[in-house]
Amino acid sequence: MKATGIVRRVDDLGRIVLPKEIRKIFEIEEGDPIEIYVNEYGIVMKKYNTSVGLKELVGKLEREFLDVKDEIEVETADKIFGHIHALQEILGHLVYE
Repeated sequence: MKATGIVRRVDDLGRIVLPKEIRKIFEIEEGDPIEIYVNEYGIVMKKYNTSVGLKELVGKLEREFLDVKDEIEVETADKIFGHIHALQEILGHLVYE
């Protein structure tokens, strides 16, 4: 883990405030779900990935691939695009409650 040098106090309801700088780096918005883990070092929090988050991530992957596809061999580019399309198909069929 990387130390940030930022210290926050826990209030009487057990809440802490995530600093704006940290929220910006990890693209955490008001209302976003946060997953909490415990390990031998302490508490770890992570933005929870929902199906919408996964779809956005695959979309970002596709956009970044399209930016560089002309620099890749055609056969390799076709394989990568096929994998991206397969991910999009899988995510389109998943149902989350």
